[in-house]
Amino acid sequence: MSCKPIPPLNRGDIAGTAALVEVAALGRVASLSMAGSLTGARAAQLEFDAARARRRGDAARAAELSAQAGAQRDLALHVAIENERETLRAAVPEADAAILQGRVTEKGLGREGLRVDLVSPEGKTLAHATTGTAGAFTLRGLPEVSAKARLVASDGKGRVLGTDCAPALRPGQVGYTEIALDGQKPKDPDRPPDEDDVGKRVQVPNVVGMSLEEALRRLKEARLDSATEEVVSPNVEPGTVLRQRPEAGSIVESGSLVVLSVATRPGRAMLDLAGVPLKEVPGLVEREGLALGSVDLAASPRQAGRVIGQSPVAGTPVEPGTAVAVRVATGTAGADLETTVTLAARDARVARLGLGEARLREGLKAANVGDADTLRAFAARPVAQVGQAFGVADRAQATELRAALGEVAARFPRE
Repeated sequence: MSCKPIPPLNRGDIAGTAALVEVAALGRVASLSMAGSLTGARAAQLEFDAARARRRGDAARAAELSAQAGAQRDLALHVAIENERETLRAAVPEADAAILQGRVTEKGLGREGLRVDLVSPEGKTLAHATTGTAGAFTLRGLPEVSAKARLVASDGKGRVLGTDCAPALRPGQVGYTEIALDGQKPKDPDRPPDEDDVGKRVQVPNVVGMSLEEALRRLKEARLDSATEEVVSPNVEPGTVLRQRPEAGSIVESGSLVVLSVATRPGRAMLDLAGVPLKEVPGLVEREGLALGSVDLAASPRQAGRVIGQSPVAGTPVEPGTAVAVRVATGTAGADLETTVTLAARDARVARLGLGEARLREGLKAANVGDADTLRAFAARPVAQVGQAFGVADRAQATELRAALGEVAARFPRE
């Protein structure tokens, strides 16, 4: 893995250009979205014409149209890649901490739902996040980040999909990087060894219950890399390994990463959530051993979907499991897509249907839900139409889904 130096963004850089960048980006996103729709429609029409030519027995014309359709598809892919990049927004710097933003991509497009760990040179997990729309992730509240730190992207089964270097950052700076999975060989803990892997694959030892020092020694002896994350556990001796990923007995390549969850004492200070997008709040509070409580929506001229108030307040000592209530701005357009998705995903009726955030987001986008008014109108449609947007055929389940979306819509204040 080779490292390319990535210059961080300083507070002055962002403050001086934020307004111009925001206006330019919004116009570019709109243009790219339209271009993507047009190129996709053009490709579909060319493929249809090619099929008609084949049915007429005109092979030469069919080949020509197919080639044109392929070129349009390639163009649509490039437009989609640029559109994803343009939808990202630079985070507001924090005076006493660094922020690292980035994307996990494959063939230029973002991969959603992957875990990203920032690992120090000593193997400690400094922060982690889950990639969202366009494969984007944001790691907040970071201390000074060493140029030797690395980023690790893995899936829900603990399989390491790719790694990359992290940019060196100091408090008050915002950095950006991309983890490109193309060309990186996944490290799958569940794949059994074959003849070509003899001598290159090892068994993960069981280190749960050991002290961190002993666990790290055992993993080093097994020729495995390691990273740690802290978990608040008041009844366990600090420094004790509570969990490991991959599990003991897994067969992995030599040098693979094993993530250890290590017990730490409660009594942490409440983190500051001001300005954090609501979609990132559940992961942040969970990492601190807390839980997301009530979410209050308030009409505010600030950017939609971001926290403008919280309880307990930042800096207050909190116990494990404390429910954190947040107040979120709805902006000038009322409901925004990501806030709607987060609120709907927390509804028990939606959870019973197994609709994750990705399916909710896809369905709402397809229904052109972009603000509070369109959300209310969509929730008032016939049950069958609402169910169809999310692939829910059962009428009773679709009725529950529509009711849940209607209640989410009702939570957004009317201007």
